[in-house]
Amino acid sequence: MVCENDILEIPEKYKKMSEEELDREIEKLYKSMKDQNKGEIKEKVEKLPVKFFFLQ
Repeated sequence: MVCENDILEIPEKYKKMSEEELDREIEKLYKSMKDQNKGEIKEKVEKLPVKFFFLQ
């Protein structure tokens, strides 16, 4: 959460990156977060008393 009086500190490595590099970094972080959540969600679903089957 950010408030109007907060000071935003951006690390130097991000300040020096081009727009394309920042986009790649965002995608890399998003992918790692998405992969981490898969395991947690899978574990939670496996603990449920009801089984779900998704058809494609």
